[in-house]
Parts: sequence; structure tokens; C-alpha cells
Amino acid sequence: MGHFLDIAQKILEETKEPLSAKEIVEIAKARGRLLSKGKAPDEIMKSKLSTNILNKKDSSLFMRTDKGKFALR
Repeated sequence: MGHFLDIAQKILEETKEPLSAKEIVEIAKARGRLLSKGKAPDEIMKSKLSTNILNKKDSSLFMRTDKGKFALR
């Protein structure tokens, strides 16, 4: 699925609540699951999640629950 999407899936499974891309990245970093040297990993996460939802529509594992919030279907 892709590194960022795999991380998002695991974090959302564990937290069982909608999170923003920034929250997903912060939790992943705190748990040692994301070691990004980039300047804006939260923007990359948001882009990956949004693109996945746009391309796969209802078959995506992810969905938007509110503006800037993502959850698992």
C-alpha cells in the first residue's frame, strides 16, 4: 500500500478514532514508526491519504470524517 499509508492504517487501528494527518504523524514518530527527515511529513501523509481516498473511493481503507480528519472504514 505504501509506507505512509501502512503507518496511517496501523495508527488509526490502534487509536480507534479519527485523526488529522498531523496527529497520525506525531503518534507514529512518538512510537518510533516514522523516521522522516523531510520538512513536512504531515503534508505528505495528508496528500497520500487524500489521493488514496480520491482514487479508490469506497474501496479505500480510509475515509474523511470531517475537514482534515481521517479514519478507517
